[in-house]
Amino acid sequence: TTGSATVKVDPDKVSVTIGVETKGPTAAEAARENARVMERVLAALRSLGVGSSQIATSNYSVFPVYELVSPPCIMEGKVVTEVYPPPPECQPRNEITGYMASNMVTVTVDADFGLAFDGDIGSVIDAAVDAGATNVSGAYFFVSDERQQEIRDSLIEKAVVNAQGRAEKAAGAVGMEVTGVKSI
Repeated sequence: TTGSATVKVDPDKVSVTIGVETKGPTAAEAARENARVMERVLAALRSLGVGSSQIATSNYSVFPVYELVSPPCIMEGKVVTEVYPPPPECQPRNEITGYMASNMVTVTVDADFGLAFDGDIGSVIDAAVDAGATNVSGAYFFVSDERQQEIRDSLIEKAVVNAQGRAEKAAGAVGMEVTGVKSI
């Protein structure tokens, strides 16, 4: 016989990705401003009771910001607005106008919100946004690895009991009885 067991499980963890994007005229200034704002966000999360082990950097980048610039086209000492085809020195081109720094952290807390506050994941999001976060990527509810293992262990036991009950019913239907397990 075969046995099976199922159980409905509520998630015990929830994570949300929170980010800060900042701009600056140089990469260093964008990164410096980003670190300043992100520290405010992290302080707000810590004030709710979120520990360092519950916060992990998920992405960090600094990159140039480009803008399409059309230089004035000067021909024979005059600014010309319509020339076709425009000469190379009059072609629009991308120029770096500044830099963007982006820092994303993933915050994972118990779904029963065993933090130092009586709230929900919305409180975490609100605190982060109030402190300067510019990006929030939805809440993801899940079952932790530890809880999944507990559930598996429980289900294995239930499935074996289910198989044993089926074997006993099948054997009883033909006038036999189960005397032991040959294989699992």
